[in-house]
Amino acid sequence: MNLRITLGISWILASLAMVGCGFHLRGEGIQGLPPIYIDGGDPRQGIRLAVERTLRGSGEKTATTRDQAHMVLYLSQENYRKWPLSISSQLLVQEYELMYSVAFRITDPDGKVLTPPQSVEFSRDYSFSGTAQVLGKENEEELLHKEMINDAARQILAQIIAVLEHEGEHKAGATQ
Repeated sequence: MNLRITLGISWILASLAMVGCGFHLRGEGIQGLPPIYIDGGDPRQGIRLAVERTLRGSGEKTATTRDQAHMVLYLSQENYRKWPLSISSQLLVQEYELMYSVAFRITDPDGKVLTPPQSVEFSRDYSFSGTAQVLGKENEEELLHKEMINDAARQILAQIIAVLEHEGEHKAGATQ
């Protein structure tokens, strides 16, 4: 009985500590964003699609024109590369490294720079041993590629949130 009470109290304290330090589950904490216009990238795939899906998943919509937007997200230089990381004594690839990067910048609709051009980059390794695993490894590569794109979308949205928080602090400081 005492163990149950102790565990229950520990669970409550741990939950309060996580909430108090700002911990949020993935995908939470992006409600209430002002309209964002996305410029660049293919709207049917890649980083643009991932950013739009992440926004839609939290109930947000993107602006269809710059005039409707509070800020403009420019996406460019989306790159995906794959190269051998290790090779066996029989000269067969045993491990690949995947690299994904995308550049972005954020402005207001009038072109005032809110963040300078920057990029996010992710890498993943995966092992590959012979032709028997070709189909499974192609699927694994595709999953890792999508995971890197989704990670980049979350990181870009975190930057947007940071810009908005900075704007809010700036406005609050100006009114005092």
